[in-house]
Amino acid sequence: MYEDGSEAYFIEKWNELLREYKLEDNSWMQNLYSIRAKWAAVYRDSFTADMNSTQRSEGMNNVFKKSFRRKLGLSELLVECEKVSDSLCQNELDDDFKSRGKIPVTYILNLPMLRTAAESYTRRMYSKFEEEFKKQFTLSCNLVRTEGTNLTFMVTYMQSERGATVVFNTADSTIACSCRKFESIGTWTHFNLQYRLYYIC
Repeated sequence: MYEDGSEAYFIEKWNELLREYKLEDNSWMQNLYSIRAKWAAVYRDSFTADMNSTQRSEGMNNVFKKSFRRKLGLSELLVECEKVSDSLCQNELDDDFKSRGKIPVTYILNLPMLRTAAESYTRRMYSKFEEEFKKQFTLSCNLVRTEGTNLTFMVTYMQSERGATVVFNTADSTIACSCRKFESIGTWTHFNLQYRLYYIC
């Protein structure tokens, strides 16, 4: 459901699932397949930054649950809300202060992209960025065909048969991926892949 891959790969795995559990004639599974564009990751076509609709509220609920007692009066509730809000703001200020005071050592010294990220992001955000940056080195890119300004690459994980088809337009530096992660999530791995394709071309 959430794996990288193409629509063809998703359909292949779906059919394997039906055969293995003998669900070919199951009406519920047929209905689920008919609305696959609503739940299968490979059909995403809008940018979500990898967040679902309830993620923000669930995160805040978790923060408030840790601080509140079950039986609070209205005035006490307002005071507790103010304390939680102040605590969150203070944590953010602390992170900003630490980030301004110390720039992290970059994974590759003097690489402009990493240096700019280290100077721009908080230390926590830079750490996430660097992890995604490292993942690009587990990918291999092979040019499959060229059509005008569109270059089509087969991108695979190292030591794996499975991969995704990436179309890179050299005219406007846009990228489209068969797994649709770049368009819907905008992962750093895909951004770095675009960066690599730009310099390959």
